[in-house]
Amino acid sequence: VPILPEPAAVSPPDDIEKTETEVPDQVPSNVYELADEKIAFANNRKEVNENGLAALIDDEASNTDKYYAFHRTAPIGTVIRVLNRSNSKQVYVKVIGQLTSVPENNEVLIKISKACAEKLEVTDKSFQANLLYGINKE
Repeated sequence: VPILPEPAAVSPPDDIEKTETEVPDQVPSNVYELADEKIAFANNRKEVNENGLAALIDDEASNTDKYYAFHRTAPIGTVIRVLNRSNSKQVYVKVIGQLTSVPENNEVLIKISKACAEKLEVTDKSFQANLLYGINKE
């Protein structure tokens, strides 16, 4: 078995400069940071961050496994991140309609499907939620 010589210590050449990169202190306003998760809003959309009451859709016929919602102001087709503030569970829902102007909806920001409520581990008909979504600037 041949004996190999010890490897020589390798050092960088003298003509290479060391540079340091500065990291900006501020995060751009269109990026929302939650724990290690970053959500960027593309196409120059405006971030909307709402806190308030979320409720379940009362329709017994909507026995579906889809994640959908009715929202007071978000356009139909908007995808909203719904965070259950009591246990930090979250789900993404698609807005399929506007909330109707009836007294029971006065305090509610969003109504979600039963599949969403199960994913969020909701135990009551309403709960405190954080909503995050982007809308087109006008």
